[in-house]
Amino acid sequence: MDYVGHKNIKRFTIEGIVADDSYIPFEVHSKCKLLCEMMEDAGYAPVLDYGPFWSTSYVADEDIYEFKLTGYAIYVGRRRALSTYGIVNGQIILKDSAQDKPSGFYEEWEYE
Repeated sequence: MDYVGHKNIKRFTIEGIVADDSYIPFEVHSKCKLLCEMMEDAGYAPVLDYGPFWSTSYVADEDIYEFKLTGYAIYVGRRRALSTYGIVNGQIILKDSAQDKPSGFYEEWEYE
């Protein structure tokens, strides 16, 4: 495994609106998947030690919820990003070698 712990970390963010709080669990799932695809398309691999972070705020005047999803990633190149599961403790975890999955927020990133 390669060590990438000293590379620059980039923040990826998605903001939006949810009309009903019953949709929030679905939105978390679908937006995390979208965020991972955005990272991968840009050649980045998610840093699993740092998130993802989801926050909501209720806007009473409009009876809606605003949300913000933030994840962090390190540039590994487009081709390598396609085969990378994520980065934990500076180590790249490849998709085909992910039997010993790291714990923490890892489950949030897993969508296949």
